[in-house]
Amino acid sequence: MSVKAKVTMAILAAAAGLSLVGGGTYASFTDTESAQAEFAAGTINLQVKKLNGDTLATNLFASKLGNLKPGDSVEKLFKITNGGTLSIRDVFLKATYTEGDFVDGADPRSETFAKLDAKAKIKNTADEFADQIVVEVFGGDIYPYKSVWKGTLKELNQDAVMSGDITDPTIGHSLPALPWADADPVRVRLTFKDTANNKFQGDALQKINFQLIATQHLGTNFGDGENIEWFNGSQLDAPKPRP
Repeated sequence: MSVKAKVTMAILAAAAGLSLVGGGTYASFTDTESAQAEFAAGTINLQVKKLNGDTLATNLFASKLGNLKPGDSVEKLFKITNGGTLSIRDVFLKATYTEGDFVDGADPRSETFAKLDAKAKIKNTADEFADQIVVEVFGGDIYPYKSVWKGTLKELNQDAVMSGDITDPTIGHSLPALPWADADPVRVRLTFKDTANNKFQGDALQKINFQLIATQHLGTNFGDGENIEWFNGSQLDAPKPRP
């Protein structure tokens, strides 16, 4: 074979080698395993019920709170239950009203205007009237229930003001969902101050919105293998701290 032929064969052989490398014809053993995970959020579901277990109606008080005189008080006893999957750490009571919910007895458009004595026809605001209504909230497992908060309706209407934690006086200091839905009694008392004078005759707040606000426990740093569902549903005190 001539020198020219040998060089040509060498070039062809090198080209073939390059094509083998560039074409990726080499292979290796492989194996793939899969694992799945579910990430689901729990639920906070505070329920307000009568002592017999029936759901409470829209109005907190079944009685019509009208024709009240200074010194009168009205109480409502009900219970709060955990209908969700997460333990409830705190429950607060909030009450709100607006100026539009207020009817002044001294207003000629009021139904009571014609029945008022002249000395009682003094105009007030919603806040002035609400300041004459004392709100008391009680909680606990054993009667007599412990006082959680006491103040005026005017104070409770402020944005930054809520009652104390209703679950705090209970044995577990919370409202667990496991091993069964917990239930705690609540007593709310409204009192018309005995110092309210004639200027408040005929006044009325036609709508007071009561809200029970439930909050969760703080977040917890769990280790793999821990029973998260049980812990988050049954925790009776502060959760495990984050590291």
